[in-house]
Amino acid sequence: MAKSFKNGVSLHRLLEASPLAALEGFLATVDKGQYAAIFSDVQWASATDAASIQAIRAQLLDIASALKPDAAVLCW
Repeated sequence: MAKSFKNGVSLHRLLEASPLAALEGFLATVDKGQYAAIFSDVQWASATDAASIQAIRAQLLDIASALKPDAAVLCW
């Protein structure tokens, strides 16, 4: 049973504030890896300074903004 993606604001806050190392692992395993390919183009290793970290965060936010409204589904 699908539901609408109501947690967009929470996702954006997570992407803006969480350490990139934590995000990388989380995004690779969320939903048992079903959406891992969405984030496969992110160059995590390039996060070596503030500017590159901001660029990665901007890329993550762009990806999140492009998610279809039915991306979130009930897991039980």
